[in-house]
Amino acid sequence: MKATCSVLVGLALGAALWSQACSSGSGTAGGSTSSGGSAGAGASGGNGGTAGAGAAPTGGTGGGSGGTAGAGGVASSCVHDPCDLGMALDPLCDPCVAQTCAVNPSCCADAWNYVCMDTMQSACGSDCGQALPTCDTLYSSVQGYTLCEQAATTCSFAFLNVLQSCSDTCTKLGGECITSVASVPLNSCQLAQEEFGCAHTGLSPAVCICSRGCGVGPACAEGHTCANGHCI
Repeated sequence: MKATCSVLVGLALGAALWSQACSSGSGTAGGSTSSGGSAGAGASGGNGGTAGAGAAPTGGTGGGSGGTAGAGGVASSCVHDPCDLGMALDPLCDPCVAQTCAVNPSCCADAWNYVCMDTMQSACGSDCGQALPTCDTLYSSVQGYTLCEQAATTCSFAFLNVLQSCSDTCTKLGGECITSVASVPLNSCQLAQEEFGCAHTGLSPAVCICSRGCGVGPACAEGHTCANGHCI
């Protein structure tokens, strides 16, 4: 069963728009992936210096390195790659970042997180999760599992939350929890307006939202824990 809207984008919109974006089923899932543009070219090398007396002219320094590749491969001046978790980004650093923050302003005010990377896919077609495993591969062994949505970097699925929290569920399989949300009893992927967080138990059914891997890398191996996009 597929969700009719992006779960994390729905959460980012807040309760005021929740019923319009998700519960009514009128929202749309993340956009399709588009191919990236070309990377930024490096600066050209400097001219050779004037020769001193009795000395051969010294060649100028080589060309400068190209800008950081941003979303879709376009040259970016962002403080970190938009496909990495980290501090909030400046909307002026990359056109795709600007489009993302127009949908979810917290990405350019608070922090750049999984929500932002998922929003980026629907906002401008940049997919940070092309190398990540599928949600079914990672989480189908969870009790009561029903996939609701596979986004760029997250998995949203219904599960039995009576005894095991979403946090334990994600961590056990090498990911990390984003949040858990109560769902409608007769439609396990239709979200209610109640967000309970990662540690809550006692909901049945509920939707657990886990990272699709760890950060934008593979799931952590047994004995390691995913925290803030890194296996420790």
